[in-house]
Amino acid sequence: MRLGLGSYSFRWALGTPSFTPPEPASLADLVREAGELGVQVLQVADSPELEAATAPELARLREAAAGVGVHWQIGFTGATPERLEHFLAAAVALEADVARIVIHDSSDTSPEISAIADHAQSYEQAGVTLGIENHFSTTSPRLIEVVESIGSPAVGVVLDVANSIMCGEWPHETIALLAPHTVCLHLKDYRLESDVDGVGGHVVGTPLGTGLTDPDAVFAALRGLDPSLAVIVEQWSPRCDSVEATLEVERRWRQTSVATAAAWLRKERAS
Repeated sequence: MRLGLGSYSFRWALGTPSFTPPEPASLADLVREAGELGVQVLQVADSPELEAATAPELARLREAAAGVGVHWQIGFTGATPERLEHFLAAAVALEADVARIVIHDSSDTSPEISAIADHAQSYEQAGVTLGIENHFSTTSPRLIEVVESIGSPAVGVVLDVANSIMCGEWPHETIALLAPHTVCLHLKDYRLESDVDGVGGHVVGTPLGTGLTDPDAVFAALRGLDPSLAVIVEQWSPRCDSVEATLEVERRWRQTSVATAAAWLRKERAS
C-alpha cells in the first residue's frame, strides 16, 4: 500500500467559506509539504484551484509532484457529464490513477449514477479509477448497490473509516461492507466526546493513533486488494480561538498523523 496525504488535512490552511487564512495554501504548497513528509500520493479534492487550472498549470503541478516523488490523485463532488469529463481530463493531465467523487443523489433514478455509468468506459480507457466515497448521506449497503449496478472495473469505492457514522453505521460495519470494493482508503481518527452540558455527545477528530480507529482491523479487511492501493491521511482538526492556533494545530496533526500512518503501514507490510 502507498501512503498518501489528502487535501482535507489542509482544510483550514486552504480556507473554507467561513475561515480565510491570511495566506491560503496553494496546490504547490501541498505538493511541497507532501514531499517533505515523505508520502507517495497527494489526493486533492474539491479544490477551486484545481478545477480552474489550465493545461500548462496542470503540467507544472504534475512536474512539481514528480520532482518530489509524489503521485497525484484528484477528487470532486457532483456527477454531471460536464464535471466527469472535466476531471477526467485533469486526471489524465496529472497522470492521476484515482478520481474520488462524492454524489448527492443515490436514488434509483439518480442522474448522477446514470452519468457515472455513461462515463465509466472513458475512465477505464484512460486508466483512471473512479472511486465513489462513502460520505454523509449514502449508507454502505446502498453504495454497494450503486457500484454493482454500474458494473465497471473502473468504478469502486473510496472507503472513509469514519464518515458513515453520520449514516448511523459504526466504522467496523462500514469497513467490513465496503472493503471488497475499495480502490482507495481515507484514514482518519476520531473520538466520542460528551457534551459539556450533558446533552448527548459529539464525534470529534483526533490525531491518528489517539482515537477509536483500529488500524489492525482496517488493514486486515483490505488484505488481498491491489497492493498499490493508496492510504490517504485525512483529519478533522478543530477550529481554535485564533487563526494562527488553528493553522498550527492542523499542521502538527498532519505531521504526527502521517508518521503514525507510516508506522502502521510498516507493521502491516511486515505481518
